[in-house]
Amino acid sequence: MLLFSAVGNALHHRIAAAFDIFFFFLFHAFGFVLYISGGIAVLAVFAKAASYFAGIIAGGVFALIAAVCHLVHVAFLYKGSRIQG
Repeated sequence: MLLFSAVGNALHHRIAAAFDIFFFFLFHAFGFVLYISGGIAVLAVFAKAASYFAGIIAGGVFALIAAVCHLVHVAFLYKGSRIQG
């Protein structure tokens, strides 16, 4: 009975940790989508208000760099938490 309790307790903590990691990853995936949508909004404003190609390119590049950096950051954090756990 004691062994069953110990195994059940360990399994419960492992499942809880997996859900925490999944929630963390999902939270940051939505952050990535928000970065991209922000860049698209910047592109739309520049395209509608003025015909400055430099502003359009800068908005797109900024959104892309921010989104890629966000994904790389999340990937390293996710990998680090998997190694520790």
